[in-house]
Amino acid sequence: MNCGESTLVKIGFITRTHGLDGKVVVYLTTDVPDRIKPGGKFYLDKKQEVVVGTVSKFKDRFIVSFESLTTVDLAKNIVRKSIWAEGIPHDISTEFWVSDLFDSYIAESNGDIIGKVTCIIDNPASDILELDNDILIPFRFVYKLIQVDLSIQESSIELQSITAELKRLLTADSGEQIVKIAFANLPEGLTQINSNELEVNKRRKHT
Repeated sequence: MNCGESTLVKIGFITRTHGLDGKVVVYLTTDVPDRIKPGGKFYLDKKQEVVVGTVSKFKDRFIVSFESLTTVDLAKNIVRKSIWAEGIPHDISTEFWVSDLFDSYIAESNGDIIGKVTCIIDNPASDILELDNDILIPFRFVYKLIQVDLSIQESSIELQSITAELKRLLTADSGEQIVKIAFANLPEGLTQINSNELEVNKRRKHT
């Protein structure tokens, strides 16, 4: 779980060991496969620093060795761990990563603000965005991320209504002027399911 802004981005995860000399099979989730190359520095589960020794293509995956992990027993300890790398400069209006969504406001396609991202929970199927109201949103539903200046009048009618709502939600002393808005195309009833589960959990705590 990431509950603070980070410069690291997840690029894949380790699926299993390969052979007896510490090699592992890596599945990459990034669309830039040459990010993992000999000499590259990465972080397993955002904690353990490793340096790539060798890389070879294996079907839709890669066989990778890390300099500090030279036996199958050491390799077994890192199976199923996620692989993180330092982010590279990019324009969030054309490409964004899950780490870019920290502190952003999630808006539905109709412009309604759902909440603000406070934590990002690692999940193999789809990372989960935890909002300040405890609602959980799968990252795969987010289709656009923009940055807006609340002090500037927006020309888009859609953005005018969203920024007006954000100004209403934010207190005058919050200091937020430049904000990120992430648009999500959510299945009908998803936020209601979240709200119902939260209400049930609250009742259980008080019984």
